[in-house]
Amino acid sequence: MVETARYREELTAIQRELETARTIQHSLVPRTFPPFPHRTDFELHAQMISARQVGGDFFNYFLIDDEHLGLVIGDVSGKGTPSALFMAVTHMHVETVAFRSAAPAACMKEVNRIFVTDKATFMYATCFYGILHTPTGELMYCCAGHNPPYRISTEGEVTALECEGGLPLGSFPGEYTSGSVRLAPGESLYLSTDGVSEANNAALEEFGDESLMAVLKGAAGLSPRALIDEVNGQLKAFCAGAPQSDDITMVAVRVGK
Repeated sequence: MVETARYREELTAIQRELETARTIQHSLVPRTFPPFPHRTDFELHAQMISARQVGGDFFNYFLIDDEHLGLVIGDVSGKGTPSALFMAVTHMHVETVAFRSAAPAACMKEVNRIFVTDKATFMYATCFYGILHTPTGELMYCCAGHNPPYRISTEGEVTALECEGGLPLGSFPGEYTSGSVRLAPGESLYLSTDGVSEANNAALEEFGDESLMAVLKGAAGLSPRALIDEVNGQLKAFCAGAPQSDDITMVAVRVGK
């Protein structure tokens, strides 16, 4: 009886901690869509579905000025409250430094320096940060250990952005490199965390990058909201009720025509 009561107390404490982590996570990401309804030069949508154990996914977007849109997505190591708290700090540092740094690589380097200098934890975060020049579709970006986003042409060609080097934030001192690509009118950019490609079905098979690219190819021309809904629908069909083991986060932006 005593052991059962203790077990129930521990289970309740764990559930309370996970709920706290989920609250922290969702309180920091944007929740209003469409975020910039008055803009016609781009469309944007995002979605985050927390796993039962709550990972450290995060995303953000912000107008640096009237012509530059900042796009952020990342994934913190670990799960639970510690991961959520580190995610909150990472989220804050990236946005703060982004408004002071002209290039994505400079932003990632400075955020990494902050974490490495004040190494109070062994946690780290992968991150992608891009700056979209909305009048031209020019995207400058930097990957800090994060999986590359996909460019989707109006004809359905899907290509991964080149993301070379770039250590996860908070891991080790390092250099970061900015890449660039020009999105043509009507083209889309799809960002996600590894919870999408690594989603498992009951047979423990992964959804995989090839399946994701096939879905994106079929979703060419859709609005960002419809594109994310299509990926989410295909994921649910693939997983067929298998427990979600990691957060699933997606951001999509389409350049105006």
